[in-house]
Amino acid sequence: MNGIILTESEHPSMTITRKIFACLSVVCQVIGCCSCLPNTILTKEDRLDPYAYKDEFEDNQRYCSLNAEMKECYGTIYTALTDTFDIDDTITITQEDGTENNYIGVAVTLPRALSSMAESKTLYNAIIYDNPHFFYVSNVYGLEGHKKNGSTYFNRLLFTYTMDASTRKNARKQLDSAVEAILQNVPQTSDDYAVEWHLHEQLVANCTYDHDASKKGYAQSPDAYTAYGALVKGKAVCEGYSRAMQLLLKLCDIPCTLVIGESLKSGEQHMWNYVTINNNDYHLDATWND
Repeated sequence: MNGIILTESEHPSMTITRKIFACLSVVCQVIGCCSCLPNTILTKEDRLDPYAYKDEFEDNQRYCSLNAEMKECYGTIYTALTDTFDIDDTITITQEDGTENNYIGVAVTLPRALSSMAESKTLYNAIIYDNPHFFYVSNVYGLEGHKKNGSTYFNRLLFTYTMDASTRKNARKQLDSAVEAILQNVPQTSDDYAVEWHLHEQLVANCTYDHDASKKGYAQSPDAYTAYGALVKGKAVCEGYSRAMQLLLKLCDIPCTLVIGESLKSGEQHMWNYVTINNNDYHLDATWND
């Protein structure tokens, strides 16, 4: 096996004085002989249903930006992550130097092979940035594939988790409880702004910026980059604030996506939200508002 490790920077955190990237690590395992892996098109019996939970993600911003084949892969991954939530499985990823590392996670065989690492990045980011409730999925994932006629194809994505099954089940219960406490007092009104204001004020009242996590980075403090960290632990970096805001607003049927960019004043990397309130689009930054 060959191993290729890449880093991407779509996981920013920031403080006033410095910027830290929680890098997205991709480990790619390419098998030289195409017969070493299953066919890229699975039999009907082997396929996961990519539409089993379509009502949960069909309006997601990044999902909607994909072509039909990538949407089918997205749905397959969504089903795999949802259906294996209670299961502990071990996956092995081979590093560039040949070292094998074991992780808790799930290996997902795609209905169609990806033709490049760029496609894998697009697919991974679509899943992670659309779905803040997958807070336990880490920023390290693996690729498996084969070479044929000089081209490389990837037909398995290996998702790694930051928590074992018992821990993530408990974390999900805590997150559901925290969300329920906020939603039970949401104003009963058709005014999106009143709803958004309530959610925003609850978040900033119960969460503080985690400067320590920003300094240490994602690897040592993954929860600070999630809605779970913001809403349950009460400490997060900008990514955690943004994902929490996204989760709350989506549950109230208010369109909300993540925005990755930088401060015009300092140039530091940052994350915030883009929301649609009463049919108008706005930028919303709970982190800096706090």
